[in-house]
Order: sequence, then structure tokens, then C-alpha cells
Amino acid sequence: MKVGLIVECTPSGMESTVCPKLITLLAHETGQPIELHAVRTMTNKKLLINDAADAAKILLSEGCDRIVILWDENPPWSPDKDFSDHRCWHIERQQLIENLHAAKVDSKKIRLVCIEREFETWLLHDDSLLSAVVSTPAHLYKVGKIKKPLTVDDPKAALQNIFRDNHRTFNPDIAAIQFAKQIETLDRLKRCDTFRYFVEAVLGNMPTGWPPFTYKPKGARLKGKKNK
Repeated sequence: MKVGLIVECTPSGMESTVCPKLITLLAHETGQPIELHAVRTMTNKKLLINDAADAAKILLSEGCDRIVILWDENPPWSPDKDFSDHRCWHIERQQLIENLHAAKVDSKKIRLVCIEREFETWLLHDDSLLSAVVSTPAHLYKVGKIKKPLTVDDPKAALQNIFRDNHRTFNPDIAAIQFAKQIETLDRLKRCDTFRYFVEAVLGNMPTGWPPFTYKPKGARLKGKKNK
């Protein structure tokens, strides 16, 4: 199975660096061969919303069986303005669907996955991984388990604080490489709904034994307030 991935970060960002390792681990765990053909980076959400359809069309022409478009809930975006206090998966998803339709892209081969909060939310589910990344050969650190990672409104800031609290300087590009190097299991990430949704999007089905993902519609949410 040949998969293409479209993400909103830069070429050295978290998603583009860590996702290939996640897909390698997924192939190993499930026994399903997955060829990650390419990761197309869109730099930011606005460019992803506007340009993902063209990128998907190219990936399909290159023989991909499935394309996963992955983006963060944060920061919010809407057609009315680049950034607003509202976060709405529905608006972003609908805009992507409209752009894909306008570009005449085969929607049957496209999967749209919005991560609740941010990609770093997935990482906050794995305290062992966090400990391994912030530790050095000279100093081993243990990061406490984050009980409810989805309640962390700013996961990037939380990750920066974890580094700072363990006397480490946070460089996002270097951290991305370390996360890709250190992660060896998907066991803790499985607890995250949108990670399982991503896995289902990549494979076309949920792996045997994994909890199902049940989509719960989410409307616009103001900063600091819960979804209605």
C-alpha cells in the first residue's frame, strides 16, 4: 500500500519528521506493508487549506493508493479571516472538501484528519517517550504522566515547559529528530482518539484489538472554553 501524507508544518517540523517513524512502527505492529511515498509539507494551516488539493492530485498521479491530510485544531482558521478566536473542525474540513472537489481529486482516496489540539498532544500521551527525549547520558529525567493530555490547551508550550523543567533547551527541529529516534512503541499513543483516527485513515481500517474511534462532532470553540 502506497501512502502520501500532507501536513501543515515545515520540512523539519514535528509531523514531517515523526510521522514516518510512526508509520514504520504501525506497519511492524500490524504486519501490513505500508510504503510512505512522500510527506508534503504545507508550512502552515492557511497554505494547507488552500494548497492541499493540488498536492493530493500530484501524489495520486504518482501512484499513491491513499492520501492522508493531517492538520492541527490549533491555531484556528476560517474563510473570513486568517486567524480567529474560534476553532472549528467543520469549517476547515468543509473548505478542504470544496477545494478537493474543485481540483477534481478522487475523494475516495483522500482521508482528512484534524488533530484535537495539536500534534504535540499525541506526544504528551507518552510519558516514557518524553522522559527519553529530555534525558541525556549524563542526566536521566523522569517526566510525570499527564493524566488528561487533551485538556492541555497549548501542547507546544507544555512541551517547552517539560524541557525547561528538566534543564533542557527546546529546539523544535532537534526535538522532532529526537522524538522520531526515541519512539519505539505505539502503546501509549493508542489512548489518543485522533491518533487512532489517523491510523485508521492510513490503513483504511482500525487494527485488530485497537479501540474504535467514534467521531464526536465539535463546533467552534473559544479559547479557554470547552467544546459545546
